[in-house]
Amino acid sequence: MKLQFSSASARYEIDAAHPIDISIPLNFNGEQPNHFGAEPAVAQALEMGGFIGDTRRGGSCNVEIYRFIPHCNGTHTECAGHITGERISVGEVLRDCFIPATLMTVRPLEAAQTSDTYQPAKQAGDKLITRDTLETALQNSSSEFLEGLIIRTLPNDASKKSRRYAETPPPFFSLEAMRFLAGLPLKHLLVDVPSLDRMFDEGQMNVHRIFWNIPPGSRALTVESRPDRTVTEMIYVPDAITDGQYVASIHIPPFIADAAPSKISLFPLRSCFKSHCHSGWSGAEYRNPLFKPKDSGIFPEERRKKPE
Repeated sequence: MKLQFSSASARYEIDAAHPIDISIPLNFNGEQPNHFGAEPAVAQALEMGGFIGDTRRGGSCNVEIYRFIPHCNGTHTECAGHITGERISVGEVLRDCFIPATLMTVRPLEAAQTSDTYQPAKQAGDKLITRDTLETALQNSSSEFLEGLIIRTLPNDASKKSRRYAETPPPFFSLEAMRFLAGLPLKHLLVDVPSLDRMFDEGQMNVHRIFWNIPPGSRALTVESRPDRTVTEMIYVPDAITDGQYVASIHIPPFIADAAPSKISLFPLRSCFKSHCHSGWSGAEYRNPLFKPKDSGIFPEERRKKPE
């Protein structure tokens, strides 16, 4: 199925039947990525009374119990509820079905190679995604395709799909890098590292705080906070997928939680000309006409409506 849409400057078409999956499949009881040295994700058959949920053991059907930690066991999407006292659900925040997005590739720098900072202080062996690196990679990008930003780091190989990050500390964002990104019209940031912050950062999570505009040390939203934004971590973008503009789609189960496992689809764009396009439609018409958002207080405009 072909879908056409219009931006402010052009019309495009995507093939909805041929998405590119950039999420990491969660292989229960098999190889999987792991962050923070957490328990691996596992699946086991339900056993209850005389019932065994495993056809290989004589059961009538397969019924499994899954145990996993979204933040640690694979591709996941999270919201500001990850660091707030207020319980915010990622399902309330993630409203966009199709996201104009840019894919970019960057090479993190050794701590000694950059004047960018981090809090707690940088350590020998740290690798940082820096502001200069991001600015250079985005210098020719269109703001129309910065509602989503997908960041692939170098070196890039398939070991990211099963890497144990407690043994191989990953790169993370400098404070300056995230202040730069937070100033863009971003709503959805997708990265191939397991966390925006350093793995062991004394629990400060300052880079997450900058992205959601939550003051250091605070667990409370302000009217200036950005809880309408999501972060997706531990994606994997193969080298064959070129940098550039795409339409992205983030799929999550309806968990009432700050994070959920996610499947990320990319749709390559084709410029749409009159010779082979029907009438396009605007971004507003993309939305389900039956969907009536409630005043959840999550989005900035809703929060500002509330009395002081």
